[in-house]
Amino acid sequence: MALLVGVVGAGAYAVGSLYPPAFVTMVKPREAPAAPHASSEEGIAHTAQIEKQLMELPLVRHLLSAGDGGKGGENASGRVEGRPSDSIGVLSGSNPSTQSPSLETSPSSSTAEPYYIASRPYRRFPPSKLLHSLTAGTLRGPGRFAVPPLIVAKTKAGAAAEGGHEGDAYAFVHLGRSLCGHDGIIHGGLLATICDEAFARTAFFSLPSKVGVTARLELDYRAPTYADQFVVIQTSLVENRGRKAVVQGEIRDMNGKLLVSGKAIFVEPKFAKFLDTSLVKDAMDTHD
Repeated sequence: MALLVGVVGAGAYAVGSLYPPAFVTMVKPREAPAAPHASSEEGIAHTAQIEKQLMELPLVRHLLSAGDGGKGGENASGRVEGRPSDSIGVLSGSNPSTQSPSLETSPSSSTAEPYYIASRPYRRFPPSKLLHSLTAGTLRGPGRFAVPPLIVAKTKAGAAAEGGHEGDAYAFVHLGRSLCGHDGIIHGGLLATICDEAFARTAFFSLPSKVGVTARLELDYRAPTYADQFVVIQTSLVENRGRKAVVQGEIRDMNGKLLVSGKAIFVEPKFAKFLDTSLVKDAMDTHD
C-alpha cells in the first residue's frame, strides 16, 4: 500500500509540475528571464516570432486568407486593403456577447466590397511621438507589447450586409510577461487601457469629426488574464447620438474564455472640427 501511495504521489507531482493547476500558477508563477532589448539579436528574433504566431492564429489566418483570395494573408508589416477583390469575409455572431470568436466566409465576388478590413494601429505613428506614448512607445517591445495590435474592423458594406456598424472590430493583442500586476497575471489597469483604446477606435467611426475623449469606462473582470498569450478584444457600437457614442466589448482568450467585459462612453469635444485629426488617424490607422 505504501508503495502504491508513493507511486501515485510521484505521478501526481510529475503531472502537476508539467501542467500545474491555475491556482498554483497564480500563487507561484514559473520563473521567467528578463525581456531582451528590442534592438538586440534576441529581441529582434523574439519580436519576429510573436509576429509569426499572430499571423498563424486560426481566426487571423481565416480572416486574412479570405481577404486576399486564399493566398495566406498579408506579410508581417502590411495590411489587407479594401479592394473589391479583397473581400475579407463575415464574422458570425459579431455581437461581442458570442461565446467565442468564430468565422463564416462570405461569398466572394469580383465586384463585392470587403466586409472587413485589417489594419495595424501605430504602424504609421511618427517616431517623435512614440517617445511619449504609453501603448505605442513606452510599453512597446519584447516582454510587453512586442508587436502592434492587428485590427479587423467592419466596413460600411459589412454593416449593411450583416448588421452592426462600421468600425465594429476584433483586435488581436499579444500580452507579454512584463505587463503584470501579480507576476504571471496581466495588470487590471493595463487591461482597462487596451479596452479604452479598442473601444475608442470603434467609437471614432461614428463621431462627426472622427475623434473623441473617454467620458466613462466600466469594466467587469471575469477571470484572470495570464501573461504570454494572445487575446482578442471584440467591440461594437451600441448607440450614437451626435457627439456621443457608446461602445460595448469584451476580452477573450484564444479558446473563447471570457476575461473582461465592459462598456464605454465617448464624447467629441465641441472644438473638434477645428483640430487636425491626422495624428489620431495615424495612431489608429483609420485613414481608410
